[in-house]
Amino acid sequence: MLFPLLATAQNSGKKSILYGRVANRFTKAPIEDAKVYLLDSDSAVLDSTLSNMVYDSYRGSYEFSIYRPGLYYLRFVHPGYESVTVPCEVKKLRKSGGDIKIRKVTYMQRDFVQSSEENADTLDEVKVVATKVKFYHRGDTLVYDADAFNLPEGSMLDDLIRQLPGAELKDNGVILVNGRQVDVLLLNGKDFITSDNRLMLDNLPYYMVKELKVYERTAPALFENPMYKQYVMDVAMKRQYVTGWIANAEGGYGTSDSYMGRVFGLRMTENSNLFVYANVNNLNDYSKPGTRGDWTPNSSTSGTITNRRAGLNYTIDGSGTFKGNGNLDVSHNDNTQDGRSNTTNFLSGGNTYQNAFRSSRTCGWNIVTDHSLRFNMESSYRVSLMPHFEYHKNKGRSRYVSALFSEDMTDLYGKDLLDSISSPDPDGLIRRMAINRLMTSNLDEGDNLSGRLSINQGYKVSNIVYSLNARYAYFGNWNENFSHYRLDYPASAFTDYRNKYTDASVEKHDFNVFADARIAFDTETNLNISYMYSSVWTNSNTSYYLLNKLDGWGADSENKLGSLPFDYELLSAMDIDNTNDYKQRNQRHTVRAIFSKNILSGENTYEIRMELPFHLGIYDLDYRRAGNLYTPHKEKFYFEPYANFVVRNKRSRADITYNCYRSIPSLLNDVMYNTSDPLNIYVGNSSLKAAYMHKLNFSYRKTLSGQRMYNVGVSGGLTQNKETMSYVYDKSTGVRTFTPCTVNGTWNAGAKLGWSLPLDKKKLWTFNSNTSVNYWNSVDMVGVDDASETIVATEKMRNGNLYVDETLRLNYRPSSKYDFGLKCNFHYLNSNNENKDIDVLNAYDFDYGVTAKVDLQLDFQVSTDLTMYSRRGYNDRSMNTDDLIWNARLSKRFMNGNLVVMLDGFDILGNLSSTYRKVSATGIVESFNRSIHRYALLHVVYKFNKKKK
Repeated sequence: MLFPLLATAQNSGKKSILYGRVANRFTKAPIEDAKVYLLDSDSAVLDSTLSNMVYDSYRGSYEFSIYRPGLYYLRFVHPGYESVTVPCEVKKLRKSGGDIKIRKVTYMQRDFVQSSEENADTLDEVKVVATKVKFYHRGDTLVYDADAFNLPEGSMLDDLIRQLPGAELKDNGVILVNGRQVDVLLLNGKDFITSDNRLMLDNLPYYMVKELKVYERTAPALFENPMYKQYVMDVAMKRQYVTGWIANAEGGYGTSDSYMGRVFGLRMTENSNLFVYANVNNLNDYSKPGTRGDWTPNSSTSGTITNRRAGLNYTIDGSGTFKGNGNLDVSHNDNTQDGRSNTTNFLSGGNTYQNAFRSSRTCGWNIVTDHSLRFNMESSYRVSLMPHFEYHKNKGRSRYVSALFSEDMTDLYGKDLLDSISSPDPDGLIRRMAINRLMTSNLDEGDNLSGRLSINQGYKVSNIVYSLNARYAYFGNWNENFSHYRLDYPASAFTDYRNKYTDASVEKHDFNVFADARIAFDTETNLNISYMYSSVWTNSNTSYYLLNKLDGWGADSENKLGSLPFDYELLSAMDIDNTNDYKQRNQRHTVRAIFSKNILSGENTYEIRMELPFHLGIYDLDYRRAGNLYTPHKEKFYFEPYANFVVRNKRSRADITYNCYRSIPSLLNDVMYNTSDPLNIYVGNSSLKAAYMHKLNFSYRKTLSGQRMYNVGVSGGLTQNKETMSYVYDKSTGVRTFTPCTVNGTWNAGAKLGWSLPLDKKKLWTFNSNTSVNYWNSVDMVGVDDASETIVATEKMRNGNLYVDETLRLNYRPSSKYDFGLKCNFHYLNSNNENKDIDVLNAYDFDYGVTAKVDLQLDFQVSTDLTMYSRRGYNDRSMNTDDLIWNARLSKRFMNGNLVVMLDGFDILGNLSSTYRKVSATGIVESFNRSIHRYALLHVVYKFNKKKK
């Protein structure tokens, strides 16, 4: 395919033929059917061919038409060989338009890429030197060559993506490329119906990946709709893995009873994929030595967590008449937490201090299955079905003990304070100093069941596509809670003991119907007109019981937590004031017009998109509590405009977007009232206003020649009538009374800059930087009751937080056997509260370190990372810490790499602290948690590949 650059030159009538041949490095035999790409100086693909020609009796030859002098690249790709890219400088064209011959043969090798200057040859017209390119452009597609990256044994797709220049991978699986978020992760061009990117990221081995293609596509629909675009990352697998069976298994055991196991299988054909997986581990955060540069001690999961997960994904392509994909995922989690915390609450007129202990264990089963079936009945009529089902079952026990003080007791009394808080009866220290002490034991059991079915129909007549969609969804939740609750007020020697039982259930029925007509005036101009009706019915019942009202169920009862009296006794223990049930119905009518226009002008494309949705919401509630019936009703008409303008070409893209969202307060806020928790009381407010949220974003990203790219962006947001929970705090008892309210003055603004570039001509050194600055101005309503005022009013509490974040990465890869990296992260927080009693916070966390991966003799490999994590600027000196963390992995390959044995050492120096601190303008929380931090793990990986015959 010839692009405009060549086409323009072609019109002049001048050209020369560039030709050469490709051969096996060791046997010197010609390589036929190698894919040869001609790239310009910016690595954009200009043309492609196969090396199946014969010149001067030589097989494995190829040719390209050259229309102007300049720097070009030739890229050679063939199954079983390492890809090769060679620069080719054409200094001038032949006057007669004759051939330009590359005299030296380009060699390809099965085990490594030849990159030696002994193959360099200078002609009058051409100079060729082999090199390695990490990414290039193929038209509008950004292509990363997976073979250009060197990762430790056992690495997965997530580790590969973290190495890509200009790419970021968040802990939740969100991927950004040059500052833009990836909407969908594909495998060989096919959708995974699950929205959980971590499924593929954590289970697909990196060595199977040939390249990662990033591009914009039209979102899947019954008929192609250019009005909806998706930014996708397509993971293309190497040819030897595209058909047949692929499997690998990994298992290991280590110190501190740490263990892990993983099984992965993939069967691929031309028309179907089947992806199966199973995982089990208790490692909390299985970070691989030498790979992650963004991990911090604060991001480590606390407690001891055992995860078990298994499932499958499938895709079927029935030659255009049928397409289907789906998944089934089953998981079980067992989470044990054990720790303590110290909390400082910032309050006007004096702070309060809370010391607490907690322990818990929760277990849960989860089953999720999702499917999409599409039928093309005929060329103009298509139907799709999308069923979905989820089931979750959870059970947990917990124990919590805390004491609240008007002074900081931690440093004064140390261990004596901890013993006093945990003592069943308040001792002298607690009686003298504590505002209150709370002791609870809890048992929770719950089930969640949900399902939905969507039916979409599309019919095309001429240039108009008609759609009719319907969806029904059901959600059910049933939960039981048992609690032995004891609240002591030592000063007055008063104890509030409650043996509580709560039985709650919620059921929702959600139905909507959607009708749409899309008119294509031409290939670049579209208009959508649609109508949608939605209705959500909710039935809820929450029954509170105080079993301590019954004889034999008080503080001295021998009845175990989780036991219940007979039904007739249970009714007499009902907490009438808090028990409630309600029926709620929310209806919405929406009329929406969407206009999109693409304008082609030279190399640029201008995209305009506007959405004008008009909503009419009708809200009804029947709420019963304490023998009273409340029936609030309201109707709201609102408008949520959206506008987007884009200028793009093959190498750059500029976006500016405006969004407006409307949030309608729930009618439950009107009638809210709950005193079941004596320390936290909730009272409703019927005068809440609807909130408007305005967002404005601008971004610009560009890819330059020489493997360089950058992105910039600015954003801002303003919320009118933000809904927040105001509260009045009683300093004598520690009781908070919450009331929903709306406030103005909440806004935010931010800017970001990211860039990536090589530092030398051979591109052995690569540098990446991401900088962001964000400011958040928030407003809350807080009041303090110190018993000196008869009426306590809440007042605005304004708080401004400035965040500055910087991430730097420097990578050096002298050859495929060595990979070294430097990393540095900096995070700054300035928190300024208008309350003069609260100090201004200027805190910053930073870390710096090195990573390395080295291939040794006899198929050994070492990978390691060493990082210093530091904190500065905190008023509490114990929070200004330095933790040096060292992780390492030694691996050995057997059976031609199909069997790998690895030994991991995590936190070898034993410096990783189980102390976690969180600082905000409203307080400081310091937590101490029991976790598996330091361990050694021996594990084995076996790889299996059965090719299609």
